[in-house]
Amino acid sequence: MDLNSIKSKLNALQSQGKSKEKVDYTKSLWKPKTEGKFQIRIVPSILDKQNPFKEVFVHYGISKFPIYALTNWGDKDPIVEFVKNFAQQATKKIGS
Repeated sequence: MDLNSIKSKLNALQSQGKSKEKVDYTKSLWKPKTEGKFQIRIVPSILDKQNPFKEVFVHYGISKFPIYALTNWGDKDPIVEFVKNFAQQATKKIGS
C-alpha cells in the first residue's frame, strides 16, 4: 500500500473547492465511541493493491438520496448524457 500517493490524493481533494459550505460528516460517517476498544482494518483492494480506496461518482440533488453514477461500472449514464446535451445546447444559444 502506497501511503504517500494516498496522502497526496487526499491533500489534492482537500485543497479543491475551498469555497464550498461546511458539511457535518458526523451524521453520515461512523466514528468509534470514546469508551471501549476497537480494531479497525483497512483491507487492500484486490484490484489495486497500492490504494485500498475506490473513487466513485455520485449524483446529488436529483432525488431525495444520492445516486451512484452508472459510469462507475462503465455503463452509459443517462444523467451524464443529459448534462452534456444541456451544456451543448446552452453553449449554442449563448454563441448565437
